This record gives sequence, C-alpha cells and structure tokens, in this order.
Amino acid sequence: MSFKKAHLDLFWGPHLVLNAGLKSDLPSLEKRNKPFDGVFISTRNRPDFVEQVLGQTGLQNLDVTVLATDPSDIRHQTLEKFRPSVIFLSELSPSLKAIASAGELPFEFPLVAKSGWDIWQKRNLILHLAQSREYRNILILDDDVLGLTPELVMKMSMDLRSHKISGLYFEGNPDHSLVGGLIYRFTGQRRRFLGSACLAMRLGQVTQPKFLNLYNEDWFFMFGNESGNVISSGSLVQDNYPRVYQAENLIAQECGDLIAEFWRYLRIKQSFKPGLESFEELIQHRISLVNDLKDAVWKSEMRSKEELASLEELKVYLVALRPEVLSKLFYAVLDRYGIRPENFKRIA
Repeated sequence: MSFKKAHLDLFWGPHLVLNAGLKSDLPSLEKRNKPFDGVFISTRNRPDFVEQVLGQTGLQNLDVTVLATDPSDIRHQTLEKFRPSVIFLSELSPSLKAIASAGELPFEFPLVAKSGWDIWQKRNLILHLAQSREYRNILILDDDVLGLTPELVMKMSMDLRSHKISGLYFEGNPDHSLVGGLIYRFTGQRRRFLGSACLAMRLGQVTQPKFLNLYNEDWFFMFGNESGNVISSGSLVQDNYPRVYQAENLIAQECGDLIAEFWRYLRIKQSFKPGLESFEELIQHRISLVNDLKDAVWKSEMRSKEELASLEELKVYLVALRPEVLSKLFYAVLDRYGIRPENFKRIA
C-alpha cells in the first residue's frame, strides 16, 4: 500500500533531541566498584522472562530488586538461583500504594490504561525506593530485555556523567500501538525509540519522578525531564518477545500515541500554545490514517477480521473524541510534570 506522504511527514519523526551538556557530579567511575548502585526489574505474569533477564552477564554482581505484581510472577527456583530482592505490589502498604500511584491522572479518560496494567506504578515505586536507599544512579529494566553485556551496562553508566538519563534504542521492537504496528506491516517503517524498558538515571538530576497511567508513560517521563538531557547509549533487540502484536490489546495505546505525536507536531509547527483547532487537526489526521489502514488490511492477502474490527473500533472512538477532551488530557500531562505553557517551547 502507499500512504499519503503527509501522514508520515507530519507525525512520524524522532522522539528525542539528544544533546550533551550536563556537568558531572558523580565520582570517577574508575574509582567505583559497580556501574550502578542498584538495578530494578519490573515483571508481571512472565516467570520465564524473569529468569532469562536475571541471568545476563551485564547484571552479575549488581544489587538487583525485582518488582512483581504478585508472588506467582516469579518462581521459587529463580529466587534461589539469583537471590534478588523482591517486592510485590499486591503486598504494599497503603502509603507505598499511594506513592506508586503518584502519576495517576486526576480524571478518567477512555483507553488511558488497560485492566491490570501496573508498570507505571512499579516505575514510580522504583524511583521512591532508590531515593530512600540514597542511590546515586540506577538501571531500570523490563523483563523482556536481553543482550546486556558488562560493556554496554558500563557505557550507560558512563553516559550519566554528562546526561540525566541514558537509554537504549530497541531495534525491531513490536511494542507498537495498533496504528504503528500496521504501518510497520505495510511500509516497513518503524520508529526507533528510547523507552523505559532499559533506562539509566542520575537520581539527583531527575526532576520529575512521575510515570503516568497513560501510554506511553516513558516518553512523557523523558519529555518531562527535558529531552536535551537524554542520550542513547546504543541499541538492543528484544529477541525473547513474540514477533506478533494483538490488535485488541494494542488499541489501548492510542491515547498515549496521540499525545506523544502531538508534542512532535507542535515542534514541527513551532506552535506552543495550541488552540482547539490544533487538536481537531490531530484527530482528523488520525482518522484519515485509520481509513487508509482499513483499506490496506481489506486488500491484503493477510486480511484479519480482528484487525479490521479493532480499526473500526478505533475509528468510532476517534470520531466521537472531542478536541476539548483531548486538550484536557494534554494539559493534564503537562501539569503532572509542572510544565507551564510558556516554557513548553524549550522542551518540545
């Protein structure tokens, strides 16, 4: 299929502007025994993945804490073999539950998060635990990240000498929204992005320790900490993740995609106090893209009733979405990070 070029030109661009320029206040890494004070791994319902990620050479001899949803997420044999610390969200005290939910948006919005999705809470709890332990720098991982060598882990640590946050690009990552997944299938175009699946942080420099209950929470977190102080330390392929996507699950990512695309849209347009007409343009652009994708799926030899049904569901949702509702969500995201509209230009 062929897409209208404007579709990809307007909204399909790099996520972050990567710049150097932050002076280091960390001790010389040559004098440190470990590249990170602590490593934190989030997991849910994938005990096989946890064992694989814990066995990587790059994590040997590091202090590792696993954050799981409940005890069924990690096997006793895995705990015996690797001896990580473990925290279960199901067993948190009320005060820690409140800390974990600090990034929750103050109103309900359709498709903000699918049922049971709790990684944003785990990441907020990670930041709290690291600060309470007086860690200076940490590495946070998802349970599907493989290929971490000691050299790559050290590179991420050293990059924190000049940046607040260092991360890895993921090549071939299937974690797309419904729209992004189908664009990749029909065009081969896939965004490279830094995500919190593997992210290193200097805690004294991270100014906005909140992850939101909104896909894509990691993009917003990095934007909230000023994109110029985020750097890529390399790239990985998430080989142990299924190379398929499920349309009925990924439709929930569309809200986060819309807001993240809008940040890039504003940068391209050089407009940083958007009115309702800008949000209407964003919605209409997405509807047009969905129509093109529906046509492509229908004509494809790999025609999927599931994909067509999900695209139709998404279109119905977008047609009903009012610009003022999307605007409310957009400014709620800014408010969660303490970003004032007049300062948005330097961050977008």
